Amino acid sequence: MKNLVVICLLFFPIVSISQLIKIKGYAPEYIGDEVSLYRFEDYVTQTEARIAQGHVGRDSVFTLNLFFNSTEKVKLKVGNNFAYFYLQPDSDYEIYFPGKNKYDPLHPEGSEVEILFRSLPQSDINYKILEFDRWLGAFISDNFHVKNMKQSQFAQKLDSLKMNMEKYYSTDTATFFKTTIIFRLAELDEASYFGSRNEFEKFDHYLLNSTVHYSNDAYMDYIKKFYKDFFERTSMELNNRVYLAILKSSPTLLFNALGQDYRMKNLRLRELIMIKSLGEIFYNPDYPQTNVTKMLDSLANHALFEKNKVIAQKLKLKLTDLAPGSPAPRFSLLNLKGEEFSLSKFPGNYKYVQFTTAESVIGKNEMELMKPLYQKYNQYVEFITVFMGDKDEDKIPNLQNWNDVNWTLSTPKNEQDLKQQFNLRTYPHYVLIDPDGFIVESPALRPSPDGKYETIDKTFFEIKKVMKLLPE
Repeated sequence: MKNLVVICLLFFPIVSISQLIKIKGYAPEYIGDEVSLYRFEDYVTQTEARIAQGHVGRDSVFTLNLFFNSTEKVKLKVGNNFAYFYLQPDSDYEIYFPGKNKYDPLHPEGSEVEILFRSLPQSDINYKILEFDRWLGAFISDNFHVKNMKQSQFAQKLDSLKMNMEKYYSTDTATFFKTTIIFRLAELDEASYFGSRNEFEKFDHYLLNSTVHYSNDAYMDYIKKFYKDFFERTSMELNNRVYLAILKSSPTLLFNALGQDYRMKNLRLRELIMIKSLGEIFYNPDYPQTNVTKMLDSLANHALFEKNKVIAQKLKLKLTDLAPGSPAPRFSLLNLKGEEFSLSKFPGNYKYVQFTTAESVIGKNEMELMKPLYQKYNQYVEFITVFMGDKDEDKIPNLQNWNDVNWTLSTPKNEQDLKQQFNLRTYPHYVLIDPDGFIVESPALRPSPDGKYETIDKTFFEIKKVMKLLPE
């Protein structure tokens, strides 16, 4: 019988069991709206996955029940607004989800609000982080203004804060919370002051022997800042090796080259930062995008660590699929006189870009639908039509016979690059870009109704509301 028990344990390993989490919320300003709860699949790409959903009832109440097996930061979206908090397995949460602060600017993509908890136990991760934030916030407000004037005094007070926190939390065994404390305090070391650690000392103290905490937001925020634009900050010799590795589309050469830097001693972290850095240079014209894509594709299949494979795959998809919030690719267009321009010609407004062809019947019909939209929203949105696939340049100027088309008509300077950058396969295709050059939607809604009877008019209306409230 004992042998049987051993065999069973060998063939049926212990696995992490998900535990039930219950969330009850009150959202009186969102009656009838959809409620969604998202977790972050990774913090490099900020990819979100919906893990629960519901609706706000007539009594302003919503409930979410889900099984979860780890402590993580999550995003709760109600209607068009959202809030962040933490989930802890086998916990119940009762929260109030407020409306948007009337003094905050409107955003078409929604506004962040701060939820309120009811009867939160002291053992809950949210209680502990809120307590820690109050303590840290009080220290910053009392002392940060003297950082440059009395540097040695600031250093002493910061050391004292760290020692007091270490003593206070010494009996807490929760790994997620302990990691959060370490790396939230580590961010204070990023402030330059007398006696502060240099970059190599920070690496030794915080990262050299640390586990890579993929699901801890404080840890991932720290390493993203610590290694920001890392390829550009290396020595000239190492930078040359990095550049040659990318020209050869070789993750192995790049991984070995980065190993020359002391801050890359941790192999798992080195591979993760290598993937992150490839994403950072994707839109840098000094590096061939196709080579970066090939390297990410290779890492998605052959990375040393499984989690890094997943991140490489998601990063490749994000860069090539134009996820909302990602930088819009840079590209050049030609107006009908052959003069070159880019979207930087239109500062301050959103850009609604229509990719079509001169022969496209749907494209022509939708240009007719764009005319009243242009009349209503041209103060807030720039309209640009880009004609693709026309080798006979005489076809395009004939469209100038449409005297009531007052927006920009153009052709691509490099059609193949543009097709690859925006993943253009069928026409017409629409992209909406915000005033700062980030993707809002790709593909964007069309002037004609989709399967849900929605058009781009609704989005333009929200943009108009936001832009009208912005200061001149």
